[in-house]
Amino acid sequence: MDAFAAQLGVSQPTQSRIERAKRLPDALYLRALHEHFSVDINDLLSGAFESAAPLDPGEQTLLDNYRHSAPADQAALKAASGARAAAAGTKRAKAG
Repeated sequence: MDAFAAQLGVSQPTQSRIERAKRLPDALYLRALHEHFSVDINDLLSGAFESAAPLDPGEQTLLDNYRHSAPADQAALKAASGARAAAAGTKRAKAG
């Protein structure tokens, strides 16, 4: 727990209080969660992440590859994905 707390910029006792709902995290803590663990802060605060289905390994691989791609490659992946979804009649709302 010490290493986890250090990554988030708090002491172990503070981390323990946050986990036990004895203390609310501040904005810097939430930002550190986002930066170190890719936590979506809006989902965290709204509880939306609890209802999301976990990614299967193939989906996680796709997401990891996308996140580690250059912006131009991300745009190409979005375009290809959108084209495939449109062809299948399952196109979802355009994301960012």
